[in-house]
Amino acid sequence: MKTFAILPAFALAACAATLPTPNPTGTPTAGFQQTATVGSLQVTPVALVEDSRCPINARCVWAGHLTVRAEIRGGRWKQVKDLTLSAPQPVADGQITLVDALPQKVAGKPASLADYRFTFSFSGGL
Repeated sequence: MKTFAILPAFALAACAATLPTPNPTGTPTAGFQQTATVGSLQVTPVALVEDSRCPINARCVWAGHLTVRAEIRGGRWKQVKDLTLSAPQPVADGQITLVDALPQKVAGKPASLADYRFTFSFSGGL
C-alpha cells in the first residue's frame, strides 16, 4: 500500500519540474522553454546565446555578458529578441530587461541548460 502512495508523489514532482521556478522577490522568472508573464507580455527563453560572465570563484578583468534569445508575445504579435543582462530592449511601447540569471557561473563547474532561470522586468504599457 505504501508503494502506491509514493508513485503519485513522484508523478507530482515530475510535473513540478516543468513549471517556472518562483523567484523569492516575486519577479517573473522562467527557465528554458518556460513562460514568464512580465506585465502584459509573455516571455519564453529559447536559447543561450552567450554566457561569458566572470565566474564567482575567479578574478576577471572583464565582467562578461549573458545573452539569452527569448520569444516575446503580447496581444496579437510575437517577436524573438536577444536579451543581454541589464540591457533594456525596446518592445511594444516599452522596454523589456533581463534583470537576473541563475545559476551564477562557477569556474570548473559548467551549468546545465536545465539549471538556468531568467528574471525579467517590463517598463511601459500595452
